[in-house]
Amino acid sequence: MRSVFISSTFKDMQAERDYLHEKIFPRLRRLVGQYGEDIQEVDLRWGVDTYHMSEEESNYQVLRVCIDAIDRCKPYIIVLLGDRYGWIPDVDVVESLRDERVTAQYEESMSITNLEIKYGALSEEETLKRCIFCFRNPDFLERIPEDKRGIYLAESPEHEQKLRRLKEQIRAKKNAKVLEYEVKWDEERQSLTGMEELGESICRMMEDMLRVELGDRKAKNSVQQYLLDAQYTKERYLSVYTPRLYEENKAMDGLWFMAGDKYSRYHSKIKNEHGNEHCIHLSGGAGSGKSALIAYLEQQVKDAGAQTILYLAVIRDVRM
Repeated sequence: MRSVFISSTFKDMQAERDYLHEKIFPRLRRLVGQYGEDIQEVDLRWGVDTYHMSEEESNYQVLRVCIDAIDRCKPYIIVLLGDRYGWIPDVDVVESLRDERVTAQYEESMSITNLEIKYGALSEEETLKRCIFCFRNPDFLERIPEDKRGIYLAESPEHEQKLRRLKEQIRAKKNAKVLEYEVKWDEERQSLTGMEELGESICRMMEDMLRVELGDRKAKNSVQQYLLDAQYTKERYLSVYTPRLYEENKAMDGLWFMAGDKYSRYHSKIKNEHGNEHCIHLSGGAGSGKSALIAYLEQQVKDAGAQTILYLAVIRDVRM
């Protein structure tokens, strides 16, 4: 599984984020699927639940989640920058984390977006090589109705100055991949459009990087392709799998009881009362998590040292 962190201010970059999610990452998934891999975008618009938190707790959680997510995604980061610099947390929030990853990169009055970029993209040369910086041309602003324009404008002259310095710092990096792109304002839809050129550029650059890293894993025959397809299917299920309630843990323990010793490298063949090999039968309603559970079990068995082949198929129950 490969993950790509999407870094930007939120309010003014909804259209770009949506375009990547709907148009670009499905293409990248098809590419890496040929190598038995999966890829997902990490978009924190969907991942930080702060509804029941105080403002202080909310800010703390957002900052913590950002840094942890970047670590999961390194070295792949896509940075989208327009004219907004982003939310600047109170220094108390930063200090309360007591996290060296943050304090080593943090500067006074630095926005979360700036911190994401500095920590995730600029702090290491290998990450910089796999980071794509996208700078949006501001010419579209003059065509936006005045009541909508504030979404895309700099928060203040101070924010504008800080953003300009950040972009200059990025451009000064020798190996930085910088895309300058333009968008259009759709009056009828009241939103930004014209992301096609940006999307194609990002997709092409990501494909080039992924092919270099995965090139020796592509199937050379139908058998290898079958195994890679199975691996890809497992990766897709594991990407959404999270060990859940008591009932699921109990089901996993039951599967291990039938499959063999969880803490041993030896897994005995399953026998019925007549000594013949048979299969484990796991049933459940549609969407209940059967495939994810089996994929998780197969990964645990593999980690324990057994040789495995995972095959997940959809069998429809047709009754006359």
